[in-house]
Amino acid sequence: MEQQQQRLFNETNSNEKRQMYEDRIQIFNKEVNHPKPQI
Repeated sequence: MEQQQQRLFNETNSNEKRQMYEDRIQIFNKEVNHPKPQI
């Protein structure tokens, strides 16, 4: 039971990390595709 709980927690954690990572990549891609004008 304890083992199961821990694994579930780890999977949730890595899923959240991946989600954050993908969000960051999308933001990065937007910036690359639509660069802000340089001053």
